[in-house]
Amino acid sequence: VATPTCSDVKELIVTVIGYETIYIDNLADEYCENGAGPFRIEVNNPGESGAVYTLSSTTNAIGRSPLYVVDGAGVRTYLSSHTAEVAYFDPAYVGIGSYFVTYRFDNTANNGCITVFTKRVDVVAAPDVNFGGITDPVNYCQDGGLVELEGSFVAGGFTGSGNFSGAGIDNGTPDDGRATFNPMLVTPGDHPIIYTYEHANGCLTTRTKTFTVRQSPAV
Repeated sequence: VATPTCSDVKELIVTVIGYETIYIDNLADEYCENGAGPFRIEVNNPGESGAVYTLSSTTNAIGRSPLYVVDGAGVRTYLSSHTAEVAYFDPAYVGIGSYFVTYRFDNTANNGCITVFTKRVDVVAAPDVNFGGITDPVNYCQDGGLVELEGSFVAGGFTGSGNFSGAGIDNGTPDDGRATFNPMLVTPGDHPIIYTYEHANGCLTTRTKTFTVRQSPAV
């Protein structure tokens, strides 16, 4: 006995929607903790009508986000997530650590896709430096002779490199963290002396002190 077989065919049309390649412009891999900025970042595909642009970031241990936006009055608003095409990254506000910055592009209003891009950003150390003790201003008599200077970390220990600049300064060997100050070479008064140190990670730290040179009495 023949057994009849049945069959049915159903067609389904599938539309594959292409997605945009997205990223964040001007966002560096690394910033120094003393970076002053402003460090402006922005999406690579701004201005698409109906699309929603979101920039967000992880926070530090006390809940601070490195991202902020600025309103028309110049007021900063720090949030972990901003609906914006442009934001700013502030390493000094959050301090040392790793932060993951995410750009979410929602183009579903235009029958597009939701695309997400994330980048890790490291904020690295730039320890404070000092020289010539903790007094500021520092007073010297004009005939007091040469003053030896050596750069150090505020937390302790000599830097071993760095350079001095300012009136009356002989920096000697470049990048050795030592110099001499000769008060005889400057006029009486206040003189800014600057010590600049470049850390191994490329960050720069400076310390400026006022050296006050007093005129020696005539004898």
